[in-house]
Amino acid sequence: MISAILLTLTVGILWSLVGLFYKMIAQYRLSVFNISCVTNLVSLAVMSFLLCREVSGLPEIPVPPVWFLLFLLFAGFINCAGSLMLQRSMVYGRSGVTWAIGQSSLVVPFVAITLIFSEAWSPFRLTGTVFVLGGMATLGLRKESGSETAPRPQYGIALALIAFAVLGAAQSMMSASSYLPYADSVGMRPVLLAAGGIPAILSGKWLLHDRGWAFSRRALLIVLLLSLENVAALYLQFRALDRLKACGMNSIFFPIAVGTSIAVYSIWAVVLFREKLDRRTAGGILLILAGIALYCLETSR
Repeated sequence: MISAILLTLTVGILWSLVGLFYKMIAQYRLSVFNISCVTNLVSLAVMSFLLCREVSGLPEIPVPPVWFLLFLLFAGFINCAGSLMLQRSMVYGRSGVTWAIGQSSLVVPFVAITLIFSEAWSPFRLTGTVFVLGGMATLGLRKESGSETAPRPQYGIALALIAFAVLGAAQSMMSASSYLPYADSVGMRPVLLAAGGIPAILSGKWLLHDRGWAFSRRALLIVLLLSLENVAALYLQFRALDRLKACGMNSIFFPIAVGTSIAVYSIWAVVLFREKLDRRTAGGILLILAGIALYCLETSR
């Protein structure tokens, strides 16, 4: 059980690095669609190679049914689409508010997995989730330094609410993959998730008229680093989900991983970007850490 928690914390730390890369993309005015598309293609190629090596070493594996392939491809599509919607909502609305709304989607898989697959409620688990959500809201709604323009705040909030629903559905599907009748013993899910995200990125690029495929050296470096992060995070994510499912605690994966990602990114912002560590930021980080501590207490009972 402790190994599952450690894997989940590692995924959260890896996800926090994505925030650093996205900040660089915005800072240098690079195309997030170009970088995301090539990142997914590189990740897909690497993971397909690893999958072929894994399969070649086995005498026989069950052929995955079509519904399994479609389920994971669709999960990858809506997960990527939700992320792009959330990023777009920050353009129109106050980024702290829209970001907090979108990231609160982690409560959806917690409730869905608990209800659908009858994972037991417990005071530790429920209180831990409340603490994590409270910490995220504290960080997301903290007062920004300087002024932040919001050209169409209501439109930004609406997009963030849609992203909340879409990301919540995607996270629920990823969590539910551990309960499917077909057992993924060779690591097909990360490959399918990456493949499903590519059409979502291309659709967003087309809808928002993001033209051209130019890449600077800086953009190519970000693609390389994001691809390494993406491959590692996807593989560890499903290992953590499967191990948590075996302990009847699959529903806590996204609260722990997302909460860790947000708390660690807040630390990156203070250390690397010299942002001020005010009381609200410190309080939000402590609330998230307290929630994770309650999950760990749950495992030791």
